[in-house]
Amino acid sequence: APPSGLPDYSGYLDMCPVEAADTDRDASVCFEAEEKAIRNDPSIRPVCDTDAATTPLSDGDYRLNVLGDERWSTGNQWAEWTFSVRESGYYTITFRAAQWYNDGRPSYRQIMLDGKVPFRELLAYEIPYSRKWQNITLSDNGGTPYRFFLESGQHTLRLTVKIGYMAAISNEL
Repeated sequence: APPSGLPDYSGYLDMCPVEAADTDRDASVCFEAEEKAIRNDPSIRPVCDTDAATTPLSDGDYRLNVLGDERWSTGNQWAEWTFSVRESGYYTITFRAAQWYNDGRPSYRQIMLDGKVPFRELLAYEIPYSRKWQNITLSDNGGTPYRFFLESGQHTLRLTVKIGYMAAISNEL
């Protein structure tokens, strides 16, 4: 059978429970990317970053406190984390990212929750180029954060390297 079509964000929201509420700030879940990450490539590994906002702070020691760096840039490399939420509801997803190794070009990640890409906009999500760390909240082009419905319990989040808009050009070459 042909694969089923992936909905866009509005189609995804139509499939989610209407009565579910947005979760409050106390329900946030925070985890360190370098801890307990499952990876499909051993070159995606924890490295040291001395930026004062990086946690845990390096504090003069060589502490492995970030994941990947320029080693996480080859197509279809992925890292996945397991996390839990206490209550069912809508959540936003924000991560701290660095994208300074691609000669001024953005990078792209496919975002999967619980083994599936929830909607089309997450097939190749753009991480803009910057010489500094960025807090990336998964959002639409207008900056409105995407809301993800999560049942209480355990979930997985996977980020996979994708080519993005260059895929058609790359395939043609």
